[in-house]
Amino acid sequence: MEQRLDDVLKKIGQFPGGKKDPFADPYGPTSNCFSSNDIVRMFELGATLRDREHFGTCEACKERIVKHAEASQPPVPARRKRWFGLGEPILGVGGAPLGLVYSPATCVVDQQGMVESIAMEILTKVSPELMGMEVTLNGPVVGSVVPEWKGNRFYIRNVRVSSDVVRILREHRGYIQPAQLQFGASASAPRLIVNCNLEFSRTAE
Repeated sequence: MEQRLDDVLKKIGQFPGGKKDPFADPYGPTSNCFSSNDIVRMFELGATLRDREHFGTCEACKERIVKHAEASQPPVPARRKRWFGLGEPILGVGGAPLGLVYSPATCVVDQQGMVESIAMEILTKVSPELMGMEVTLNGPVVGSVVPEWKGNRFYIRNVRVSSDVVRILREHRGYIQPAQLQFGASASAPRLIVNCNLEFSRTAE
């Protein structure tokens, strides 16, 4: 029985795609298409330049990214029933969906620990209601600001980096650290969450 199972597995491995890793190998019409691991990595650390270029040319990968973002929003639980007439109904609170962003430029930190501008591009769908909402930043940059929008690009102006970034840039020319941005009127109830790596450099002395 075991020998027969081994024979079956060997035959499966001989078919096209039989030896592919379902998570690490590209999934799409080209060898440059994103793997499942790529998609997870982009939503955790942001898109790279190579990711952005492929995203703009491959409809199959673009559709997968958009569907992943849409599926990231947990459903709002239905109103609970009162059992035996006791207790109050509880309303569930739905989570915010994830967005995918690409940050094309290095954030330059001046001598006072301020960044003049952080530029980002949202690659997933941009709801018009995001325009005018505050963005709460967590990680290497902390604070709440209203960004400037130009299409699906937005710019965060004049924000202060954390003391850790200032300290590290005293010894190194550059530094990369993950950040999270929460769009919404309240940080406790965001309407969209994006995660990305931010690259920092210090101004010339």
